[in-house]
Amino acid sequence: MAEFPKTEEGIIQLAQTMISGMTENADYPAPPVPAAQLQALLDEFVGASNSQVAAYAAAEQATQTKRTKKETLTGGMRADLNYAEYAVNGDDAKLNQIGWSGRMPPSPIAAPGQPLNFQVVRQSPGAVSLRWKRSAADGGPAAYFVIKRRGRGDDEEWTPVHTLTGVEAELTNQKRGKELEYCVTAVNRSGESLPSNSVMVVL
Repeated sequence: MAEFPKTEEGIIQLAQTMISGMTENADYPAPPVPAAQLQALLDEFVGASNSQVAAYAAAEQATQTKRTKKETLTGGMRADLNYAEYAVNGDDAKLNQIGWSGRMPPSPIAAPGQPLNFQVVRQSPGAVSLRWKRSAADGGPAAYFVIKRRGRGDDEEWTPVHTLTGVEAELTNQKRGKELEYCVTAVNRSGESLPSNSVMVVL
């Protein structure tokens, strides 16, 4: 005994067989829903099913994109809040200016040790990528790093050009055709480290 299909695939297959059978045979001269109308209903159903699949895929992609964007945002916020806590030594009044507060009472720590093995990773016209290592043992932990720059041979003061929490940075829009020196220092709420070794480039 035949049973009406329960799956969408089974319904589509049975509809196609019915349409074909009623079209090719004269045994069913006046069905309540003619084959042409049944075909139109089938086409509408398949179209709606395809739209649902596409919408589901788009929703999955949108959800993944949202999740990635959220992780990127919260990662940046956490890095800035960590930097801020050290920068103002856990001062609640100052942290309130950015909607935050100290998570723990300030505790005395040593200034960070000197960054090590500061080097140029790659360079191109107007851009340079730099990398270094955290101090192995000396001093307290670094909250963030400050990359500094000066023109070589001009007796210029070191000028901060970039602040970050990681140990690699790419600087763009740098002066071209001039010898430039770079170094990096580590900073926490107790102070700033000695500068790393310097590197010289001409971009």
